[in-house]
Amino acid sequence: MEEDERTWLTTREAAARLGISQTSVLQAIRGGKLAAKTLGPRLKIIEIAAIEQYEREHLGRKGWAKRRRSKAST
Repeated sequence: MEEDERTWLTTREAAARLGISQTSVLQAIRGGKLAAKTLGPRLKIIEIAAIEQYEREHLGRKGWAKRRRSKAST
């Protein structure tokens, strides 16, 4: 199987794709914002579809605009 055919990424690969740190990816997993499968004590994989969904829903909303949007929805 070629690398382009994979439907999942490691946390390190996901972090590089999202432009955030691996620690941030792990925090998103722990917080339930990013779905991942655990394959071992130190190995988690993330479906590419889940990464794309996380990117749409949680990234790109920083600073004042994010706070203003969250206040408007409450």
